[in-house]
Amino acid sequence: MSIMHNGLVKRLLNGLLIASCALAGCGHSPSPSLQGEGRVPFDPGSYSDLLNLHYTPGKMEKCQGWFTDEGSWFGFTLPETSNPRHGFCGPFDLDERHRDWISDSIFEVEIEPDGQKGISTPESHFIPGELRMEYHSGNVQVKQKLQFLRSDLAMITIESKQGRRLSFHGRFSEGWKVNTENDKLIINKEGRDKIVIVFPDNTELVASGRSYKALPLTASKYHVLIGFGSEPEDGLDFESFARGVEGKWKKRLEATVREDMPERFNKVAVKALVTLMSNYKAPKGDLHYGGVVPSQGVDYFMGFWAWDSWKHAAAMASFAPDEAMEQVRSMFDYQTPEGMVPDCIYPVSQWNNLRNSKPPLAAWAVLKIFEQNGDKDFVTEALPKLVSYHEWWFRFRDCDSNGFCEYGSCDGTLEAAAWESGMDNAVRFDKTSMV
Repeated sequence: MSIMHNGLVKRLLNGLLIASCALAGCGHSPSPSLQGEGRVPFDPGSYSDLLNLHYTPGKMEKCQGWFTDEGSWFGFTLPETSNPRHGFCGPFDLDERHRDWISDSIFEVEIEPDGQKGISTPESHFIPGELRMEYHSGNVQVKQKLQFLRSDLAMITIESKQGRRLSFHGRFSEGWKVNTENDKLIINKEGRDKIVIVFPDNTELVASGRSYKALPLTASKYHVLIGFGSEPEDGLDFESFARGVEGKWKKRLEATVREDMPERFNKVAVKALVTLMSNYKAPKGDLHYGGVVPSQGVDYFMGFWAWDSWKHAAAMASFAPDEAMEQVRSMFDYQTPEGMVPDCIYPVSQWNNLRNSKPPLAAWAVLKIFEQNGDKDFVTEALPKLVSYHEWWFRFRDCDSNGFCEYGSCDGTLEAAAWESGMDNAVRFDKTSMV
């Protein structure tokens, strides 16, 4: 290792240490006017509807929020009371290449008639990690719950009073074809990932065109699996999976809420938590690692941006360190031989923007992750990439060699240079010129 290289590493580590001291100096002591309210709840059910996910497809205005978890690229919503469904709405394909509703409700429940009694309008809620719904017909109450077990697998759990038979049905959007195979529905469309719905054993399935009806045996609890792009494997322990999802969210809450903060502040913190994890996406296409998209509500934001990623990683470090490490790896996966980290990367790598980089907060993100998990192997993995990125800034963005870097662009345009600053089309650049 050269003297210059050692010096750079020392400066980098000193910078990390200074950043650590500065951040630690902020402390967590609340203002006397912001004292906590005692023991805080870690049950996800205590934080319902922090995001408004009520939207029934078919309206003129666009939906801008979906329930997703575990990195899924598919989302669901809760039906509006003015346009109810007896099932969750969706799925919606969030991939920028599609962005469409596969169904307005892939799975709705009917209750066996009992005289003239109809089914009530559902009451539905979003809580961290799941969607919930309740409705009744006479004295028969039905509860539904939707959870993501993996990025490519969702599970709907249905509970009802045994004795009244339930049936399930759904209809798919134009171009999708429905076929049956034992207790499974196979839904296909040219150029799209298939969807597989697995019903309880001995369910009678009838498919017609783009619709289906399912008649399961009478029971008090049903589990229905929805596979996106893959077929759910046999023999899954449904209850264990469900407990695992709930346990994961409880741990995230334990790492987020604080007894020394007022309840309203803790709700803001949990809202930030669920927003981050809703926008976390699993590897897909040319994205070889997971990461957080800026907003799944906007089609062109379905990729990872550099300085967004560093901030997302720092934020997730305390409650999702594994996902935070994935976020860092995703950006460095496209680091150029010269050391530059691209502005943004997408599932289709041809869309990546290498006209400019973004403010270099990567070392701070790695530091925050290390402070939480103490993973020296991760630091060893990241350090050469951080040094290369550090060197790139001084080789390619210090045009007057005065030791202070400037924002610039690889194509010589002011537009890309403004993007590199992260301030994009700010008015401060209106009279700026490239040097």
